[in-house]
Amino acid sequence: MRKLLGSTVTLALLLVASQGNAELLKNFKLGGQLDLQATAARNVADFVTQDLGTAGTQNDRIGDVQTRVMLHADWDLLDDVHAKVTLSKNNRTWNGTPENLDGVQTNVEVEQAYFKIDKLMGALDAMFGRQFYGKSGDMVAYFGPSDKAQYGLPVTALDSARFDWNGEHLGLTGVAGKVVADATPGLATVSHTDLRGLVAACKHTGVKAYVYNQVQHNTGELGSDPGKNDFLWVVGLKGKFEKWGGWIKGEAAKNFGEDRTMGAAGPSRNYMGWALMANAGYKADLGMAALIPWVEYAVGSGDESANDNKNHAFQAINPDYRPGSIYGRFATNSTVVLGQGALTGAVASNSVSNRNIWGLGVKATPAMWNKLTAGLSYWDFRFQKRPLAAAAAGNRHIGSEVDLDLTWMHSENVSLSAGFASFQPGGFIKTTNRDSGLPVRGTDPASLWYMDARLRF
Repeated sequence: MRKLLGSTVTLALLLVASQGNAELLKNFKLGGQLDLQATAARNVADFVTQDLGTAGTQNDRIGDVQTRVMLHADWDLLDDVHAKVTLSKNNRTWNGTPENLDGVQTNVEVEQAYFKIDKLMGALDAMFGRQFYGKSGDMVAYFGPSDKAQYGLPVTALDSARFDWNGEHLGLTGVAGKVVADATPGLATVSHTDLRGLVAACKHTGVKAYVYNQVQHNTGELGSDPGKNDFLWVVGLKGKFEKWGGWIKGEAAKNFGEDRTMGAAGPSRNYMGWALMANAGYKADLGMAALIPWVEYAVGSGDESANDNKNHAFQAINPDYRPGSIYGRFATNSTVVLGQGALTGAVASNSVSNRNIWGLGVKATPAMWNKLTAGLSYWDFRFQKRPLAAAAAGNRHIGSEVDLDLTWMHSENVSLSAGFASFQPGGFIKTTNRDSGLPVRGTDPASLWYMDARLRF
């Protein structure tokens, strides 16, 4: 199968390449991964278990198996210039209609397409093109495949130029690109969003400092609020300390800049948000098993008024912080989002903005089955500030959930995960839905059974 895939990708590349350059695909390598996501969930969208005889989304249920295939093609263009192309396809659901080759072609996406130059000007490794950036789970900036089983298995990428410099004590990464590309290149009236960033890493301590600047070019009349560009700055510091089998890691971020996202609907404002995250744990070897208790806390500022000149809500670049099997799996950008069918709107988020989240749990790995890890965790989710235009009599408690997770590491490249989770709606959901007077808005718990598999090759 791998030889067939390799031959197919190679042939496709050769068709658009120069026939005269025999070294075009020098050191060609093919890799990738296959993800399988099996989901059985109930009440995720509207928190209603019983059929109340009213048209709507009550008694919502999910029962499907989705797959995502990603292929990575790497080769050398020159001795010091390398190319990478990543193809993905994630529209396939078990029991779905069979696809012909036209359908396969339509649903194959080019997620990465870039070239890398080694030691540009003798010091910089430079990458140009569409590429992944950051690490999965980052609360500020991550572009790449969803690695924590986000429902629908989405993939994001960044069109950018990236430069990496590595010294003996310090490493620097600079990035400049487009979050949303121009619909018509060169046309000034088309809105687009630029991203620039610089990350400095101390190699001896593991501490990183970063600054990102995101500029949204608006298209209104010059001098008017809809015509002023939105300037968002995010500065932060993160680090991790490990000693004697334990660890503690943390991150702090702060917003600056001018918020012009309201346009003509509201005043220009200043970004003033902030966010904090901390995680700690300890690995204890008890002979018969290894136990890892852990605790985590994350908080991001919220905004109580859209009518003043200050935006206190924390704004990230492209966050991927999704704790909890239900809250995280059905967070923003998923095919289904927790609470999206209820009057509360979508209550789960992939950001810490206007959130107060804490969790604790324990993982256990038996000595006689050292490929198996069992985890039990509890999470609690609250709004940091009362949401704008929300009822709920000031209640900010979104809900809590309990997760039971099992992971079998068959090998370094093959893993299987399964588990159960229950999400209990909190006072915000209960009060809002009960006060709505609509019979299709419930307060019943949401539940999830899942099984995920990953194969890297």
